[in-house]
Amino acid sequence: MKFPAFNRRLLITCVLLTALITAGLYGCNGDSSDAETAAGAANGDVMIGLTDAAGDFATYTVDVVSLTLHKKNGAVVDTLPLSTRVDFAQYVDLTEFFMIRTIPGGVYDTVTMVLDYRDADIQVETESGDAASVTTILDGDGNALELLTVSVQLAGDKPLVVAPGTPAYLMLDFDLNASNTVDFDISGDPILTVDPTLIADIQPEDPKPHRIRGPLKSVDVETERFEIVVKPFRHSLLNREPRFGALTILTDDDTTYDINGQIYKGAEGLTTLAGLEPFSAVVVMGDLKFRPYRFVAAEVTAGSSVPGGDQDTAAGNVASREGDVLTLKGATLKRTDGRAAFNDDVTVLLGETTKVRRELSEDPYTIDDISIGQGVIVFGTLSSDPDNGAVIDALDGAVTLLMTTVSGVVVSADPYSADEAPLVVDLRSIDNRDVSIFDFTAAGADPANYEIATGALDISSLAPGAPVRVMGHMAPFGANPPDFQARTIVNVEQVPSVLKVHWRPASAYAVDIASDALTLDLEGAARFHHVFQGRVITDLTTLPDAPVIVPAVGKTGFYNIHGRRGRTVFTDFVAFAADLEARLENSALIWKIEAFGEFDEPAATLTADTVHVHLF
Repeated sequence: MKFPAFNRRLLITCVLLTALITAGLYGCNGDSSDAETAAGAANGDVMIGLTDAAGDFATYTVDVVSLTLHKKNGAVVDTLPLSTRVDFAQYVDLTEFFMIRTIPGGVYDTVTMVLDYRDADIQVETESGDAASVTTILDGDGNALELLTVSVQLAGDKPLVVAPGTPAYLMLDFDLNASNTVDFDISGDPILTVDPTLIADIQPEDPKPHRIRGPLKSVDVETERFEIVVKPFRHSLLNREPRFGALTILTDDDTTYDINGQIYKGAEGLTTLAGLEPFSAVVVMGDLKFRPYRFVAAEVTAGSSVPGGDQDTAAGNVASREGDVLTLKGATLKRTDGRAAFNDDVTVLLGETTKVRRELSEDPYTIDDISIGQGVIVFGTLSSDPDNGAVIDALDGAVTLLMTTVSGVVVSADPYSADEAPLVVDLRSIDNRDVSIFDFTAAGADPANYEIATGALDISSLAPGAPVRVMGHMAPFGANPPDFQARTIVNVEQVPSVLKVHWRPASAYAVDIASDALTLDLEGAARFHHVFQGRVITDLTTLPDAPVIVPAVGKTGFYNIHGRRGRTVFTDFVAFAADLEARLENSALIWKIEAFGEFDEPAATLTADTVHVHLF
C-alpha cells in the first residue's frame, strides 16, 4: 500500500537545510534588469554553507553531486567542485561552510541541487529509541529513488546578484521533515518516500552558529586573523588543494583555542596557532557578523585536538554508564585514515588517564564530569568487539564535553527561588533523541522532574506546561541536583506546533466529527501519535484526554482533504467537517492527519490554521 508524501507549508518555522551564499549585492530590492547591468561581467565570490534541524532521522547521509546557480538569462553555473557526502542529521544547531567560489557576475534567480541516494545511509528512530536502517527509498511516484533533483526559484524582487561589493545572505531550506515520509511495513521495516521541498530566503532573521574546517593556510597575529583552506564535511583535512576555496577568519580576546590538547585564550592562542606546521588541521566555530560581513571565531580546535587527526574519534550522547564504561547513542565514527561512519551504539572505555575538557572553557574537568545524556567527542583507539560491537579505548585518549540541548515541558519555574535549580522540566528529548533511550538510574536523575540550574538566566516567562529548550551541560555523574547547568534557555511556547497521527490499518473511526472540532481516537495509531513544538515532543497517548483539533478564530484557515481523486481545500471549518463526515460515511478510511497551530497540552487541544486529512 502506497501513501502520498506530505509537504509542509512555508509558515512552519522548522528549518532543516540551509545554504548560506555570500556575494556582491546590488539592487536586491530593485529592478532585476538594472541589477544585471550593474553586475556586468565581473566575477563575485559565493560562499555556501549547509545545515538542517531536528527530524526523525538518526542519520541521513547522501551524496550532494551538483549545486548549480541559474541566471535570469538562462546561463547555468555549477558551483560544486567535487561530489560531497553529507549527513544532514548532524547539522541541527549549526551551519557548515560548504565552499567559497568565484563565479560570473549577474542576476541568479534559481538554485538547483542534485542528491544521490544510491549509496545512502539513512536510519530512522523507532518507537523504542533505536535506529533502524532504511533499505527501501522511493520517490513521490513510488519508484526506487536514485538521483533526486530539487530546485527553488528566488522571489522576483529578491534575486541573488553577484558582483564585487557588499556581501549578501541567501538561505536555502531543504526541509527533511516535510520532504520525507517514513512508514513501516507489516514486518516493521521502514519505507522512506522522498518528495522534496526547497525554500529560499535572502535574509534569514536568526542565522545559526557556523562551523568551518580545513588545513591552516596562514596566520597574521598582528591583525588577529588567520586563513584556512575549506574542506567541508568528510573531505580529507590532509588534502591541501583549495577546490572549495579559502576563508579568512577574525579572532578577538574571547576566542578560545584547543591546540594539541592544550587550552588557550585570546592572543596567546593565536600565537600558538601561528607556530603550528603549515596546513595543520583546524576546525572553527563562530558567528557570521553583519555590517560589515565578517566571520569571528568563538572556538578554534587545531592539531591533534581535531577529530580524525592522529586518533580515532566517536561523537554522540552518553546513553548509559557503568563505572568507567560508557555507551554512546547516535555516534559518528571517524578513523585516522579519514573514513567516517554512523553507529548507533558505541562502547567507550575510560580511565584516570583520560583527559577531559569542556568546549569554550579553560576550567579543569575529569571523567566524573561525564554524565547521562551529555554530548561528547571521544578520542582514542577504535576496535570491534564480537560482544559489544564498536569499542573506543580512551584510556590514553581524551573526551570533549559538548554543548547539549535538552527539551521538555516545564513542571515548575520560580524566578525568585533561592534554590540552585529553580527550573524543573519533564524531559522529552536530549539532542533530539527520545529520552527513553537514556538510563538515568546510576546518575540519580529523574527525567520526569529534571532539575536545571539557571544562574542569572531569566525564567520569569516560563509557566507550568510550557515547552522549553535548554542548552548547556549535564552536572557531574552521580552528583546531587541540579542535574543540568543551563547556558541558554529558549521558551518555544509561541513556536507553531505540528500534530502528526498515522493509523495502520486505515480507520473509519479515527475521528469524532463535530462542526467545530475533530476529536482523535488513537486506537490503532501507528508510529506517529505526537505533537512537535520547537523540538519538544509530546506523545499524545500519554495525555489523560483524547486530543482535539479546533479551528483558529479570527484568521483564514486551510483545511485539506486528500483523497483518491486529489485534494479538496476548505477555508470554512464547518464545510470541511461536513465533507469529511460524508466521505467517511461513504466508506472512506483515514490513514493520516497532520495539523499546524498552537498546542495547549493540559487541554490536549490544538488550535489549527492548517489541517491535512489523508483518506484511503
